[in-house]
Amino acid sequence: MAWEQFDSNGNQKTTVNPLRYTTRTVSSTATVGVGDYIIFLVTTGPAFTVTLPTAVGNTGAQFIFIDTSGNANNFNVTIDGNGAETIDGVATYVINIPRETLSIVSNGTSWFST
Repeated sequence: MAWEQFDSNGNQKTTVNPLRYTTRTVSSTATVGVGDYIIFLVTTGPAFTVTLPTAVGNTGAQFIFIDTSGNANNFNVTIDGNGAETIDGVATYVINIPRETLSIVSNGTSWFST
């Protein structure tokens, strides 16, 4: 679906398309890249780890992780900061609730949940 913009005389000026985000599906241990945005987590087993890219130099970079299978309580997904980088001050964040969603953003040195 697109939205249309009109001038004061009712003439169409432009057509604006809604945003489309980069998505990626992950079902085993992986490293996400700065070009990824929404990461669909397939939690059908076994548990796995997703490593983030460095927060340094990536201020404003954001990721959204979604347990699309709804099995994170049985097959946890560990989100791991790059090297010594942290997420909300800790080394890892564990997604372990069915259908859980985690949104994180970089401040240029670390990752923070939003």
